[in-house]
Amino acid sequence: MNQESGEIPGWEEYQKTKIGTPEEITSSFRWATHFSELPQVQKDIDIFLKKHPDLHLDTEKLAEIVAWGYQLTEEVWKVLFPFKNPFPYHNLDHGKNTGLTALELFLGAVVQHKLYDLPNLETLVHTFFIAALLHEIDDWWNLEAVKKNGYDLEKAKKIISDYLSQNGLPAYDFNRFLKLNQFNLTPEESIAQARTLSPEKGLLPQNKIPSAIETRTVDQQKLLWEIFENCLGAADFLQIINLAYIQKAEIIIGENRLAKICGSVVLAEEWKKVRPKALANIGWGTEEGEIYWEKVKMGKSFLEKALERIKTGLEYLKNFDPIKHQRAQKCLKILSYETVSE
Repeated sequence: MNQESGEIPGWEEYQKTKIGTPEEITSSFRWATHFSELPQVQKDIDIFLKKHPDLHLDTEKLAEIVAWGYQLTEEVWKVLFPFKNPFPYHNLDHGKNTGLTALELFLGAVVQHKLYDLPNLETLVHTFFIAALLHEIDDWWNLEAVKKNGYDLEKAKKIISDYLSQNGLPAYDFNRFLKLNQFNLTPEESIAQARTLSPEKGLLPQNKIPSAIETRTVDQQKLLWEIFENCLGAADFLQIINLAYIQKAEIIIGENRLAKICGSVVLAEEWKKVRPKALANIGWGTEEGEIYWEKVKMGKSFLEKALERIKTGLEYLKNFDPIKHQRAQKCLKILSYETVSE
């Protein structure tokens, strides 16, 4: 690994190049989660809130919300996939990592935009965090390859609905948050889709809790939706700097060995099983699931798109934790270096 990897906690575990078939690389893939473990989360939140007492948020309550959110996501996952995990990439840990990152970015955005007196701030934080944790739920259940796994969508929806109602969180806002960060839409189009979602069209039925967004002025609502979209989009794309993603891989294809990064290999294997058309869309293979391994790599155009989506989020991250921001910048440099080498 190049010198840019210095001072990145946990990197030692991922320095060794993985060697094996694509299936072997995928079966052993595990997202790095050292930063999303609850004791570390509470420590990070406490440091942030002590720097910003005007936010009027409580460390223990936010840490409790994170713990509850993790538990909820685990319950939903077990109901949807009681027998087999079809997602080696977009899995439970991906959801947790993205949810936590989105939460941190949103808190950083509140500081950047000086929204200290925002009414119902805790409700907004809580609802957005739950939606970010479950941002993959449409893919978790709504793919033909997944529907064969015997999931119970109605039970999963009831678990989420009950959680929202019991914690005073508006289902309407939750449903709209899920419409953000649509990969095939621009941020502006995603925001428009979320804001115009009719109450009866969302994933969950409406509860009696009023929206925590609709009571704002028009300008405040516009700013909040831009923040939510930026935070969720950046958090999702920032998984490409997860240490497990950028770990080097040497895949064995017959008598050949190809240099890759693990994230690209695992994503291709997942798409082969649950979304083969995606392979064809980006030139990685055919709609029937055949993978062209020599073409499987991040690619300059995707990296540029990711960096564009991440840019604003990184500014928010700097407000939440300057050290995490520095580490993210270093990991992006590593990723750029490894992407060229693929």
